[in-house]
Amino acid sequence: MFASLRDKGNVIFRFVMISNNKELKSFKRKFNEIVLSFSKVTREELNLLSPPRVKIISVNSEENFINRTSQKLNLQKMYAKDIFKQINDLGRKEVDVGRKIKSIY
Repeated sequence: MFASLRDKGNVIFRFVMISNNKELKSFKRKFNEIVLSFSKVTREELNLLSPPRVKIISVNSEENFINRTSQKLNLQKMYAKDIFKQINDLGRKEVDVGRKIKSIY
C-alpha cells in the first residue's frame, strides 16, 4: 500500500506499508488514519521537544527490577522490552546485581 502527501511547498511525503494480502486488508484502515494524521511540526513545537536520554543505572536486588525498568522506558510500549534487551545484550541471561545497564528516559 502506498500513499503520498504534498505540503504547501514542493515537498512530497511518501508512506509505504508492505505486507501479505491477509494482513494488508486488516491494516488498511489504520494505515490511512496514520497517513491522514501526518503533519509537519512547527518551529515552536520543535523547540518544546526533547529527545530521549540514555541513562546508565545499576541493577539492584529488587524483585522484578528488569521488568519494571523496561516498562518505564521512553519508547513505544510494543517494542520497549525487546529494545531494552538488545541495547543491554541481555538475551536470556540472568542479570547480576550491580551490573550497569542502559535505560532510556
